[in-house]
Amino acid sequence: MHAIRPMDPNFPIQRQVELDASPVVLVNLLLLDKADEEAFLRVWQDDANFMKRQPGFISTQLHRAVGDSPAYLNYAVWESNAHFRAAFMHPEFRAKLSDYPSSAVASPHLFGAALPDFHAFAPRVLHGIGARLLLLMALVHAGAALYHHFIRRDGLLRRMWFGK
Repeated sequence: MHAIRPMDPNFPIQRQVELDASPVVLVNLLLLDKADEEAFLRVWQDDANFMKRQPGFISTQLHRAVGDSPAYLNYAVWESNAHFRAAFMHPEFRAKLSDYPSSAVASPHLFGAALPDFHAFAPRVLHGIGARLLLLMALVHAGAALYHHFIRRDGLLRRMWFGK
């Protein structure tokens, strides 16, 4: 990557990777010349394959802007900033940055991932879901037993009953 332009000039990615946070989301806006799109996509795919092998990597998505704009948004989720930092500072990844087209300008920024607040659910909600699943499982097993006894007539219940 020949140019990195921070989303927030007061807090560039170099300072963000020093912090501890879990989990983190990398949002990276990438601008480039239309003629360089094919080369960019090839290099990005190589980088994505490298990142997918790194500890703490969860997922990544690359989105292209609508219309004729050759702008891309990379959205990558990591278990922690420490995992992202290790991958971002890895010599193999750093060496690949020069493979990007010269027109590519990246604007990376890290965000904390918003996790669902499970405290918002009353314990009875989860208890009710579990009870329904348990009842459904019992009904499916009873249905399967009746199927084997009356339809298949394979003696399965007789073989299972009290170890006979």
